Amino acid sequence: MNIKVRQIYFSKEQVSKVSENCFPYFNTSDFESDLFLEYSVILKSYLDGFYKEGDLAGVLSWRFFEKARKTESEFLEFIRKNPGYDVYFINPFMEQVTMYDSVWKQGGTNHPGLLEIADSIFQKLGYGFKASDVKNTSADTLYCNYWIGSPAFWEKYIAFTKPIHDYILENKNDTEIVDKLKSNAPYHYPVSYIPFLMERLFSTLLWKDSSIKYLAYEYSPLEIANLINELRGYEYAYKKIDVWYNLFHQNIIIRFLKNIRNILLKIKARLK
Repeated sequence: MNIKVRQIYFSKEQVSKVSENCFPYFNTSDFESDLFLEYSVILKSYLDGFYKEGDLAGVLSWRFFEKARKTESEFLEFIRKNPGYDVYFINPFMEQVTMYDSVWKQGGTNHPGLLEIADSIFQKLGYGFKASDVKNTSADTLYCNYWIGSPAFWEKYIAFTKPIHDYILENKNDTEIVDKLKSNAPYHYPVSYIPFLMERLFSTLLWKDSSIKYLAYEYSPLEIANLINELRGYEYAYKKIDVWYNLFHQNIIIRFLKNIRNILLKIKARLK
């Protein structure tokens, strides 16, 4: 089985994280790449024909091991041991599956406004369903772009996602939706709503198209526990630090304003 994988990196410091089983892909900083992150490389890999250079192809982040706690070679071995599927994927966020029965419900809770944005775009593009209609299980849930698929799957995926990509870039008159998408989403570092919208389209497509044969990597209960303990603690720590910093920063400003007020009151009292 011939599997081709591009692994994205954004700076020379990240090159060492690229697996020897993958082709390094430097994602240059430009308007589209900055907005769409991994999806921009996925689309480029379709347009330049990379997706059909092997039996299967995919695009992974340089943080794959850091997030999935599996090496790229382990993921590829899993695929080779289970031939016959259109697409394979690995979802490191298994605890989210038990909390939400849909990638969109999870998105609406963690990124307020995302559900309404998706519904608006689906309606305007005539997709024939609402984000709230989508139901997912552990079998088809993915919260990142860790998937590797056949050329036939790629063609279905791009046909489903590219109209949304084009709508975001081309419909500048729809300022209410587009401006909201480009604004910073609640997250532990500055990023727009767009990547969170695009990455949920994978599970939406699996829900919508019953002809697609897909297979998810299954973590053991112990591996899931370790993911939650190690990875979530690591990721959520950033959120806590951001909250603490914002509160600290806010309190400094409040104290500063109170001091100014007290000084002005003292000056006013002396002038009487």
